[in-house]
Amino acid sequence: MKKRLLTGLALLAAAAGWMKSSAVLTKKEVRTVPFFQSDEKKTLLFVADLHSRKLRRQDLPREKADYVLIGGDLAEPGTPMSVVHWNLQMLTKAGPCFFVWGNNDHELAEKLAPLLKQYGLTELNNTAVSMDNGSWFLAGVDDATSYRDNLHQAMRHTEDPVLLLSHNPYIDWESFRSARLVLSGHTHGGQIRIGPFGVEPLPGWYAFDGRLILLSSGYGTTRVPLRLGTRPAVHLIHLCPAEE
Repeated sequence: MKKRLLTGLALLAAAAGWMKSSAVLTKKEVRTVPFFQSDEKKTLLFVADLHSRKLRRQDLPREKADYVLIGGDLAEPGTPMSVVHWNLQMLTKAGPCFFVWGNNDHELAEKLAPLLKQYGLTELNNTAVSMDNGSWFLAGVDDATSYRDNLHQAMRHTEDPVLLLSHNPYIDWESFRSARLVLSGHTHGGQIRIGPFGVEPLPGWYAFDGRLILLSSGYGTTRVPLRLGTRPAVHLIHLCPAEE
């Protein structure tokens, strides 16, 4: 009986160690997305859900991005501010940064808001900005978990093509019909999955009613620093002419 117990504990310890190592095996995903009607091309770096994880240089693409899009949950309660400073330094070096708030960010709003301004991030709080002399629009919706999202307000002054940045993918999809591309995080891909089964949908790219939607597995973890069946990710997205 004692031998079986020790064997079981050893197996549990080995499984926990493996899941902990899986939480830092970052996948650098590169994807080309038809987006522009013109011959314009742009490269975006998208990362979401850093939480308390410190960005590693080797996890960021060597290629310089035209824009960096941060999909919320830059930090969570308990995240050392030194980690937040490091991550913001790394991201702002990679390109001009745009940010939407996540549910955990709002818990640290008094600390984070001054840092976003200090590092020159553009916040998209149910707003949109015209990009590259009006050739496209970048819209951002606030966190839906805490009912701060207003998709109509975010999209009302936009024109095709539109990229929508949303921390939480669970928003009124019918309301963002005019967005060609939607980038989201929040779910961590379930974080702990048993084969195809998890508490959230599989991370990845989904086509929906003529739009392309990314459900990112995120970079960090929440509650426990473990992953199973889903890897952390950063995304390098090449926007290209739609006819390519």
